[in-house]
Amino acid sequence: MIKREYLNNIINLVNINKKDNYNTSFISIGEYDNKTVGLSEFLYAKNRSWIKNIQGHSEIDDNYFLLLPYILQNYDEIYQNIKKNNRIILSINDNENRKIFHIIDENNLLISIYVISKNNFDKQINKRFKKIFAREGGHLLHTRIENLNCPAGPFWRHANILNKLYQNILYKSNYIDNSYAKVNIFLKIVGVRDGYHLLASRFARVKNLYDVIEFKSGSFDEFTLEGNFGCTTQQNTIYKAYLKLKEINPIVEQYFKTHKVVVNKIIPEFAGLGGGSSNSATFILMVNDICSLGLSKDQLSIIGASIGADVPFFIYEYDSANVSGIGEIVQKFDEETLNIKTFTPKIQCNTGAIFKSFRENFYKECSKKYASRLFQTKSKDIFNTLDIKEANDLYEPALSLNKNLNPKDLGLEKNSFFSGSGSSFFSII
Repeated sequence: MIKREYLNNIINLVNINKKDNYNTSFISIGEYDNKTVGLSEFLYAKNRSWIKNIQGHSEIDDNYFLLLPYILQNYDEIYQNIKKNNRIILSINDNENRKIFHIIDENNLLISIYVISKNNFDKQINKRFKKIFAREGGHLLHTRIENLNCPAGPFWRHANILNKLYQNILYKSNYIDNSYAKVNIFLKIVGVRDGYHLLASRFARVKNLYDVIEFKSGSFDEFTLEGNFGCTTQQNTIYKAYLKLKEINPIVEQYFKTHKVVVNKIIPEFAGLGGGSSNSATFILMVNDICSLGLSKDQLSIIGASIGADVPFFIYEYDSANVSGIGEIVQKFDEETLNIKTFTPKIQCNTGAIFKSFRENFYKECSKKYASRLFQTKSKDIFNTLDIKEANDLYEPALSLNKNLNPKDLGLEKNSFFSGSGSSFFSII
């Protein structure tokens, strides 16, 4: 996990005005062997274009510096000087048969970056370094570093290679995860706050019904979202989550210049199964992981709640949870994993109209005592004890607006339950 402070330091480094008097001997950018690694004044000065006599220095992409913490924690090989300077080389392989060496000095400062062809490795390493033949299983273990009077030169002459490394190494593979549906075992209205209905509900993940979200590598000018959605990209909960996350850390925006989001939609939309909320939460969790944002579930839940009321439940990834407030309070409920069977008729339910009907024609508040009892009862016992109207306060107003929402008329089992504001039914098998 990359520490947020390292990325912040590098972001400040590349964004600082070149005319500003910003001189520091140590800018922490990562860590190696539990020690903080800094960026040397020399390399820092070159990045600010204060040194102008080395060809190519202005070509380097500032985004490359965002890669440095990852390189320092995800190296492929280590070459360590056993002489007095005790310099360390971290070796990273790119995708085009090259090794990129990042050299750290005795003060844990990054002082140089070299690019060497793997095919000509021995010849190149001898040219730049004096090699000590300490080998084990045919692998070079140690090397001395010589002639580093102009250590950063090779780095700047290979700006294009290092920028490709930024594109290829940090984000070299696709990323895929499941985005599960949910049902409401019970859904009771317990009050109103600031115009929003307060809920007492048991959410349960449906492990056999899920969308698949994949980050696919490529080159993209803007955030790209593909999937069979019933809304525009700007209205999509995944896109809304992207906007939130890229404001937290700019590395998110950079990542989605090299990846698009592809969603294989299986969960029916606008059906009371939480498909949009689940997509948003799964996307947030995936980005937090792949971009090493380091945010806790509680922090991610706050972000999710600003997108949709059901998103926090999916952030916590509980199989069953008691949910209250407007959906932002999520408490894990321990019970056996439920085997849930869902059915979604081709009937569109308007959530706003259903809540309006509830307020005008069916309004009742569940007592705190009864809600507390439901929160302590296992889902199977609720399913075997209550009927569809008792379990979900929104079923009757939904039925009043669409008489076809009758389990018997739909050929469903008598004890089928209604999820959310519909139109999906479910049973526990």
